[in-house]
Amino acid sequence: MLPNGEEIVYETRIHFKSLEKCGETICVQIYQEYDSSGISSLSNSIINSLSNGNTDKIINYKANNQSSIKGKVIRHIDPPTSMNIHYEKIERTINMKMDIPNQGVTPVKMKETAISEITYH
Repeated sequence: MLPNGEEIVYETRIHFKSLEKCGETICVQIYQEYDSSGISSLSNSIINSLSNGNTDKIINYKANNQSSIKGKVIRHIDPPTSMNIHYEKIERTINMKMDIPNQGVTPVKMKETAISEITYH
């Protein structure tokens, strides 16, 4: 759910890119990207199955959805545990309309970047 309360459907793709040095161990770099602007036929079929064949729900979703989200995440994880994240970078852009007091409905573009580096002892 977006900060304006709107629900949005987006597609996520995950790529296992390469091996990276993480201190004294080797990590797997995982690259994830997500985007709501180009919903694929696979996503449409999933939405269709969730809407119990009522394609009006899909058409209404696409017609009424004025917001979008796009971003990527890069993670370096420890393969033996698949839990230890050594590095993470998140980039996200959200376009939406918000009802702001004394301004009315206003287009808003929200950009977020976060980087975390974790050392385990």
